[in-house]
Amino acid sequence: SSRVGVVASPFVDESYEKGEDFAVDTSTFENFVFLTNLLDRLSATDGKVLIDGGHGQFQADYGLSAEDTAYFQRYLEGVGIAYDQVNTISDTNLSQARALLVTPPKEGWTDGELATLRSFRDNGGAVVLLGHSGATTAARDNLNYVAYDLGTDLRLNGGSVTDASNNV
Repeated sequence: SSRVGVVASPFVDESYEKGEDFAVDTSTFENFVFLTNLLDRLSATDGKVLIDGGHGQFQADYGLSAEDTAYFQRYLEGVGIAYDQVNTISDTNLSQARALLVTPPKEGWTDGELATLRSFRDNGGAVVLLGHSGATTAARDNLNYVAYDLGTDLRLNGGSVTDASNNV
């Protein structure tokens, strides 16, 4: 009901692609399909999918920018959805979007940015937070604060889930 999703992995990071020398072929895992379906389910609007790059994600190994998600961008373009990065959270930047992806932000969000994000969500936009096991405690706290401010009980912790035989 809060139009917020949390996924505990940066699973659309291009570093998980065989073409980028990842050890496992993830092309049949359907990560892009899953995320796109989640965005569609949470959103009540049409438009672009955006990724936040204005809170230090570009300089952080645990954060993603549009540059880090080029394979996902190609997938979205193939299904007729535009994709772009926003570095400034504003009504104007979010007005043509169906969803915003946020990865662990190195820098916290301002009260004004959070108010804009709430308005975007209240008007039908979806927000999906993508965690990363390598995120600093401060970055994870920043991401969890966004979740808190949007009124969801979903949070990320410092643990990780692994499987000895199937872990990627």
